[in-house]
Amino acid sequence: MQCSVRKLDKLTGDVALLRREVAELRGKSPASATSKAFKINTASCKRRFNLYLRSRFSCRPWLEVKSDDFKNEVHTCLAMDDMRTNPAAFQEMVSHSLHKFRELRNQFRRKILADKQSIPCKGLGELCYDIFHSYSKADECTLSQERMHATILLRHFLHKKRYFNDRTSASFWAEFRSFWEEIEKDGRPQKWERLEEIDKRRTERARD
Repeated sequence: MQCSVRKLDKLTGDVALLRREVAELRGKSPASATSKAFKINTASCKRRFNLYLRSRFSCRPWLEVKSDDFKNEVHTCLAMDDMRTNPAAFQEMVSHSLHKFRELRNQFRRKILADKQSIPCKGLGELCYDIFHSYSKADECTLSQERMHATILLRHFLHKKRYFNDRTSASFWAEFRSFWEEIEKDGRPQKWERLEEIDKRRTERARD
């Protein structure tokens, strides 16, 4: 009888040990990694990703979620937290990005409209540096082609929509996006050279 009890106790102990080992294996499995909760605010990639978003905003102030550049950056960041294959983590990154871009647009609009009296007189490179330097990453050139083009479009838009004449509008970003996309679709050769020449003449007149 005592022998049977000892055998039963040993069997119970073996089962408990086996359960613990299975639980540990599950904890180390890829399936477990994808089920963990992911929060950008506690992720090790948060600073890197926010710097990336600020940089992309300064080149185009609307998020391109479907672009390869964005998806590659998200996957690289998620890999830092062992979350590369986690769909929920990817969606968390997208939601954070959309919120961040809205926040950046609000800040940028206030800054531009507050400084709009000085904007017409600045040279293109000077203006580009003034408005986008704080968004550029340390290893980037602020006066990149993308940011120079963004500066041309911004000043051209402000002039066309008469924002230099003390105009304000709640539809600033909707109007600017429509204008931006209209220029993007313009397939004429030397488009940017023509816009830059127009910008230069307006700047010279504003300084006189």
